[in-house]
Amino acid sequence: MNLKYYNLPNDFHKLNSIQGGKMTHIFNYTKINNNNLYLENNFTSDEAKKAFYNGIWTIKFHGSNGFITKENNIIKLWERRDIKNKNLSEIKDEFIELNYINHNNNYNKTVLPDEYQSNEKKHKYIFIKIDTNTKKWKILYPRMEKLLNNIDTLYQSIEYVGKKIQGNEKQFNWNNIKNHDYGIVFHSSVIYQINDFSFVNLIDIAKNLKIEGWVIYHNNKAWKIRTNMLVPDNLAAFDKKNESDCKPFVF
Repeated sequence: MNLKYYNLPNDFHKLNSIQGGKMTHIFNYTKINNNNLYLENNFTSDEAKKAFYNGIWTIKFHGSNGFITKENNIIKLWERRDIKNKNLSEIKDEFIELNYINHNNNYNKTVLPDEYQSNEKKHKYIFIKIDTNTKKWKILYPRMEKLLNNIDTLYQSIEYVGKKIQGNEKQFNWNNIKNHDYGIVFHSSVIYQINDFSFVNLIDIAKNLKIEGWVIYHNNKAWKIRTNMLVPDNLAAFDKKNESDCKPFVF
């Protein structure tokens, strides 16, 4: 396993990012014995196939999707919210739309759709600002203030993790942090350098390596592969309750 860990905040400009839209799977899939499983080498598009062979592979982390911004020395933490068919005028919290992020000059990375069709349901995503009175904010904000002290402007996607997020703090390296209730992992902070692109090799990895999967970046877009869709759940090494074989740094 050949991994590369980026050093934050020094390397933050090297990170790819996901602005909250839903990623497309690299492979088409079908349901077999109540499991969603990929069809061997059946790519969702020619573009996905090019990404598979030529893209940047990063480790996919199990958590809750979010975003962090710093503008005019003000740090804000955002959580992705699926508002479905709601009108934006109904949202009472402070929020940002994905289109605002996509067209902001400070964000020129991966662009995904703000609407996503799944199982005949339409999903529409925005980011809701985390309330400053919540425990999550009070724990995370001081960490981010210290981490981003020398960074003037930041637009970056993150994953919220921890005991209060996905119930398992053992999948991450907590970077000498004592409180494991809430933490932040930066997307694309762990590069996975793969040499064998065969479907058979991916199946072997899924059975033996405890990771949720990969996010693959190519031409300013992103695709995903989940290990529990390469093989049935009972054969996949990754379990949401177990430790991970690849522990990204948590801030």
